[in-house]
Order: sequence, then C-alpha cells, then structure tokens
Amino acid sequence: MEFKETNASALTRADYLYEKFCTDSSLSPEIFIEAIKTAYYKYDAVVYNIGYANLLKKSFSALFDSLPKGHRIVDIGAGTGETFQAVKNTGYIYESYFFIEPFKSMSDQFHYNEADKITILNDYFEGTENTIPNTDIPTVYILCGVLRTMDKLPLFLQNIHMRMRKGDILFLPIEPNNTYFYKFYGLLKPLLFGKRVWNKIKRTVSKLIHPANTSASKASSVHPLNQALKYLQENGIVNTGFTTEILYAVVYYNNYLLWRGIPIPEKYNDGFFTIHQVAADIECEIAAFNTWSYFYSLNFPFGERIIQALFPKSGSTFSVVLRKY
Repeated sequence: MEFKETNASALTRADYLYEKFCTDSSLSPEIFIEAIKTAYYKYDAVVYNIGYANLLKKSFSALFDSLPKGHRIVDIGAGTGETFQAVKNTGYIYESYFFIEPFKSMSDQFHYNEADKITILNDYFEGTENTIPNTDIPTVYILCGVLRTMDKLPLFLQNIHMRMRKGDILFLPIEPNNTYFYKFYGLLKPLLFGKRVWNKIKRTVSKLIHPANTSASKASSVHPLNQALKYLQENGIVNTGFTTEILYAVVYYNNYLLWRGIPIPEKYNDGFFTIHQVAADIECEIAAFNTWSYFYSLNFPFGERIIQALFPKSGSTFSVVLRKY
C-alpha cells in the first residue's frame, strides 16, 4: 500500500474493509469498525500491561518537571491507567484529571483513589465537549499510543484544534513515525528475514528438546487477536477472508507499517499522519521532539546509539510535545 499523508478522502480503508469483509448488512462502516475494535479490546483488556510507566519515564519527567503545578490533564484513550501511572510517578500536582476511555472493558481495569481527583468518561474525545468544561486553567492533553488507533483522525484534529487554548499542550509520548516506515524500513528487510529464520530454528530445536512443554504452552494460551477474530466470525460480523493481520491493522489504523502488505485500492487510501502535518493542522509549535528504535524489532544497542547520533529525528518511534500558539 502506498504512503501518503492523512487526507479528507471521500472513501477510506474502513470503507473498503466493510465492502469486502462485513457479513452483517445492518451495520454501517463506522459501526463495523467499532465492532472490530470492541472485540479486540474485549480480549486484550485483561492481559493489557504494556509498561508505559517505565518505558516512557524520561519523556514524562521531561515535560512535567518543566511545568508549574496546577495544569488540568485530559488523558485521551486512557486505557487501563498506564498513562495516569506515568503522570503520577513524576510527582506532578495537577488541578484535575479527566480519564477518557471509550472501551469500558479497558477502564474497568483501572484502579485509583478518591484523592486522585479522577473523572472517568467512557466516550470518545469528540463526545466530551459538554462534559469537560471550558476553562482558563492551562491544560495538558495526553494521547499515549492513541493517535495511531484513530480511524477518523481529521475529525479528531478538528475537534482538539477547536478546544485547545493558547499555551495548552498536546503530549504524544509514543507514536509510530510513519515517515520512517515509508522511507527507511525497507532497508531492514535482509536483517528481519535473517532474524525470522534464526527464530524459527530456535523454535524447532526447542520443540525437539522440550516437546511436552511446547504442547502445554500452546494449549494454555490463545492470543487475544485469535480470540477476537473467532468472536467476530462466530457473531456474523466478518467473513472467513478477514484475518488477524487485518484486524490488528484496524486496531492501529494510523500505523503505516501494519498496512504496508495489505492490498488496498488507491481510491480508498485515506493516508497516514506525520507529526509536521498534525502540528500544522492544530496550529501548534513543536516544543520537543525525540525519536528512537532505528532498528525497530532488532536488538543492536551499539548500532542504535551510532544511528541516533547521526540522525536524531528519524527513528521509527517518536515522542513529541506540541504547544498551541
């Protein structure tokens, strides 16, 4: 699939998937995509523990250590509370905390104290205009690994652009650098192929040495993606052509890497975000921008340090602070 920046296309990837894979004609394309995501989070919520609090400690500290106390925090796509824990670990004293998570199966896993001053809203950000009051209190909007999940990104950007005031901050602690996956990821293909071959050899040897353990492991665990796919097929939402690969791409709709190998006709290509496009659309300056993971899924610490020193803004994963001007 070709890369291009996000656009307000009349037809989208979601429309194509609906036409090709939806088996329930009573569903609209929007509800079809929502049903896929709901099925995924239904099974992923219980095992969800991505470790953002530790992984992103440096990024959170850099931002919140620089802010005066008393900002309001709006946590968009707050999940099971990973972002909240990352904020709390900084010791920052906020004025109030709005925990926005559309999937109740996720927010039900979140545990907090009354003293934390949390307001939980099971809705999308676009639906909270009347429940999050307008205020002169400076606000930090956080989307931690959430922008990549949005299938209606232009609508979200219009909404947050309207609601952010001068000086407000949009903090994106971890997102895929779609420009990297478009321009540089292909250079890793020989290394990634070698890694897959090596992993297959290790698995084969492990099965020969520990056949009983391997069988027990297979029987005891089913990946959330497979569980979600089975649920969708059994409930007559998708046909048998729908795969876990496509399901995962829907969940992370704005991650170009996941769509590269999926054949989508060009007229349905509604594009993928870049950080410069996002900043321009919501009239923000880029106050801080860092990237990492140049070798992506490969473990080359020494090579990472060298490439990062040479190309500090070109890694596969980025963290950015945007400030409204």
